[in-house]
Amino acid sequence: MVERKAKFTLIRKLSKKQTDLVAEAATDLLNRYEETVCTITTDNSQEFAHHGYIKERLHAMVSFAHPYHSCERGLCENTNGPIRRYLPKVMSLEAITE
Repeated sequence: MVERKAKFTLIRKLSKKQTDLVAEAATDLLNRYEETVCTITTDNSQEFAHHGYIKERLHAMVSFAHPYHSCERGLCENTNGPIRRYLPKVMSLEAITE
């Protein structure tokens, strides 16, 4: 999760890319900021299928970027780069804790 103006970033380790786990992690990460979270923009991946749960729990509008238009989520895409420098996709995350 990346906030657009301040570039405040929250990440969480998940055991799987399941819709219920992603929705729970998103709401847990953003719950303490509920009063300031107004909108959330996601991609159209299957992990965000429970977007209604996120919307309900955080009282925020959830919108989706157009398919194959990663430029609509530029900050998120550019934030993933530095994260992947330290945590590459090929790296096992079993030894990494929260």
